[in-house]
Amino acid sequence: MSRPRPSLALVAAPRTVHDARVARALEAITTRLDAKWTVRALGRIAGASRAAFVRLFEAELGAPPMQFVREQRLQRAARRLSESDVTLASLATETGYGTEFALSRAFKRHFGLAPTVFRKSARSDGAAGISRAA
Repeated sequence: MSRPRPSLALVAAPRTVHDARVARALEAITTRLDAKWTVRALGRIAGASRAAFVRLFEAELGAPPMQFVREQRLQRAARRLSESDVTLASLATETGYGTEFALSRAFKRHFGLAPTVFRKSARSDGAAGISRAA
């Protein structure tokens, strides 16, 4: 029996964000995905308290800020694994995980496959047909 295939479609590209504070935080996240983001730091960028920022962010995007950060990191990792020969160590640094182990653990938890297995699968089948493990 085959297991479900992992997906590159984690969080859809952010729809139009109406709140300028959330837009500032999104810009910071996407341009500095490798940063050690915290809700407090993102709230400062947005000019809001932690609690207010979380409420604003969830209202705009439907997910908590750190979930969004994690999914953006994993989405980039999956895309890079399928498109390049980047090492896991380099990819971990690029996506803010710091170590290969941390990236591998998060990746496997999310997709159900180790990054190296994902890379082989994505290259042999094409990334477009891959769907997230339930």
